[in-house]
Amino acid sequence: MLASVSDAQTSDPPPVASLEQARASLQQLDGMAADCMAQDRDPESCNPFRIAINGDLLDAYLENCRVAREWRDRFVTEQVAAGDQRPATNDSQALLGYLVDIEYLCGENALVRATEFVVPAYRSLGRIDTAAGLEYRLDSWRQQQLQERERTRQKQAVSSQERRRQQQTTQQFERLELELIRQQTQPRYPR
Repeated sequence: MLASVSDAQTSDPPPVASLEQARASLQQLDGMAADCMAQDRDPESCNPFRIAINGDLLDAYLENCRVAREWRDRFVTEQVAAGDQRPATNDSQALLGYLVDIEYLCGENALVRATEFVVPAYRSLGRIDTAAGLEYRLDSWRQQQLQERERTRQKQAVSSQERRRQQQTTQQFERLELELIRQQTQPRYPR
């Protein structure tokens, strides 16, 4: 079940600003792509689109998506840790909406799903340098995501191992304490 935004177990609120900025970046990029496609193949008309996919606009989009995905990962981890102990609330629908928006705007093939003109404009450019640049950036972004997942998995493994070690230490301490109590309660016989 999804928890309330105000629930103490939810460490921070959804990244609404990051989602809106990611959406705005995609809309702006799609507008530039539409302008590029609408022109009569004038190479100059596509320059703003080329600059956007190789510059700050795409960087800002990727950064906003990183923030949103990190929130989603923390939220899901907290929900899994909490189990089904908390009932659904009215905020559950809003939280579900944020999760859906994050996947739609920042998930796999987001440029294909969330834009109309970006992919066709990109393909129509037919320029190897631009295509290679975008592919490199997207591949780099995917690689970063894989590395982030691996780091998270390793952190969880270390944390789990630390918890097991702590439990073992506590159990050993309790056994030792019981043994000491047993020895103290046994009568002593002179030899």
